[in-house]
Amino acid sequence: MSETKRQMYGSNLIAVCIDQMKDGDYSGSIWNQYEETARSFTGSMELVQRIDRLLDELHFPERATMPRSFDGEVETYNAAPRLTQSQMMEMGTLAEKRGRIATFIVRVKYRQNATWQGEAMYVEKSQKAEFISALEFIRLIDEAVKQ
Repeated sequence: MSETKRQMYGSNLIAVCIDQMKDGDYSGSIWNQYEETARSFTGSMELVQRIDRLLDELHFPERATMPRSFDGEVETYNAAPRLTQSQMMEMGTLAEKRGRIATFIVRVKYRQNATWQGEAMYVEKSQKAEFISALEFIRLIDEAVKQ
């Protein structure tokens, strides 16, 4: 992750708060500007699934490919209601969310090739990095929390 003090802005910012490490994996919570409560996760796979579901609900960024299923049952999500500026969580409030071990502010810019592309800021060290896949995003977190 490269050093930076640059701020991140956007309607799809997500705060990923890592609270606990166990058996090489981590758990914590995901905060976004549209909900007053966090979405919890246990494990990196569940983290990816919860963020993917959140992005589906927000309809931003849109998927470039639609999910398929062998049994014909594919989950669909209704768009989250558009919130007015006064209803959205203040950007500063989202930035104040902290994990016990580490905190990342994530902005997914695109969802192409059945994965994500975007940028993540490791809040405690003011380091920012771009990622080209959900797997690379998980590797960024792994590197940070193992230091």
